[in-house]
This record gives sequence, structure tokens and C-alpha cells, in this order.
Amino acid sequence: MRLKFQLVFTTIVMLTALLLTWLILADNSPFHDYFLWHSGIPNLWSMTMIVPYIVGAMIEGNPHSPSELIVGLALVIQWAVVGWLLSIPAAKLWLRRRL
Repeated sequence: MRLKFQLVFTTIVMLTALLLTWLILADNSPFHDYFLWHSGIPNLWSMTMIVPYIVGAMIEGNPHSPSELIVGLALVIQWAVVGWLLSIPAAKLWLRRRL
């Protein structure tokens, strides 16, 4: 039961983070025009993409234009790891409240 909770929790965290990344940083986001003039949140959220960007640049060998596919995969892995680490205390809390 705990493993199932952790997997679901990890998936929700990962998908939420990927959705937020698209909403905040993508050119085809419905909030793109707003974030052109209010750049604090996109600048802050871009910091969460530093590690995937560096991984993509290192694998591609070109720091100026890393592969979007590699950056995307690294982003998925990054948020899956973050979600899994957050799921450990969340699962303990959920099991304690359930009993």
C-alpha cells in the first residue's frame, strides 16, 4: 500500500512540475504574454531547469543548443526524483493518519 501511494504521489508531483514548466516557460503557453512583462516567476522557475540543461549540453556536446529531447528526459527524471523524495515523508504521514 505504501509503495502504491509513493508511486502515485511521485507521478502527481512530476506531472504538476512539468505542467508548471510549460505554463511558465513555453512560448505556446496561455500565460506567455503575461510572463513577457512579469519576468520574476519565469526567471525563478528557470533555475529549476539548470541541471537538466547542463545534462543536455554535456551529452549533446554543444552548450549553446542542447537537445530538447535530452533536456526533457532529464527534466522528467529530475522531477521524478524530487517527487520520490517528497513521497517518503508523505507516505509515513498518510499511513499514520490512516491507522
